[in-house]
This record gives sequence, C-alpha cells and structure tokens, in this order.
Amino acid sequence: MDLICKNEAVPRQFVGDNSFRDTEIEKIEICRVNCSVALDVDFRMRQNSDWARVRLRFEECIFYSLYSTERDSYVVENLKFFITDEGHFYASFDPYGEEEIVSDRDNDVIHAKKINAYQVT
Repeated sequence: MDLICKNEAVPRQFVGDNSFRDTEIEKIEICRVNCSVALDVDFRMRQNSDWARVRLRFEECIFYSLYSTERDSYVVENLKFFITDEGHFYASFDPYGEEEIVSDRDNDVIHAKKINAYQVT
C-alpha cells in the first residue's frame, strides 16, 4: 500500500471524481494500531477516480457504529465526510441529511482522531 495523504488532507483530496460517493465498500476491518482501535475501510473507487482502490484507516477511534448485512459489499449512495470543530474526522456512509454536522440519526458512522488514505494494489 502506498500512502496518498493523511489527516486534514484526506477530506480535501477525495472530492469530485475522487469522492467516496457512488463507490463500493469492499471490506471493513477492526484492528489495533498503537494500543487504540482503528478501522480500515476498503473502497472500489469510481471509474474516473485517480485510484482504482483506496483504503481509509481511521485511527484512535472515538466512536463507530456499523450495520452488518449479509452482502459482500455495498454502494455508498450518500455520504458525510468532514472534519469536526474539534479537529476529528467524521464519516457516515448512510447519513441522515447532508449537513456537515454530527447527528445521532446518522448510520454506518466512524468518528476518529486520525485518518490515513492508502492506494491499495
């Protein structure tokens, strides 16, 4: 895996053709990095993206809530992905509304202190 960018650069990098909207989540893994919870989310990107596959690693997770289905993968039809006022990273792959606010009505949520984006080969 090759590092694309990290932390504040990630939400700015993944816009337009590189957005995670209309991508396919292939895999989600929960792991430990430096004694804290981390989540790896693997995406098959849009056809026009600069990358075919991308992994987001959310480190020092504050909160996550992911709905489990029997499907192997699913398409991200709507998305919230932003930096909170505290400087944390918030993603909802099934949000309630489109405002860049943390909402307890959002689904498939990851809230973390750090984030890295990698190209998956």
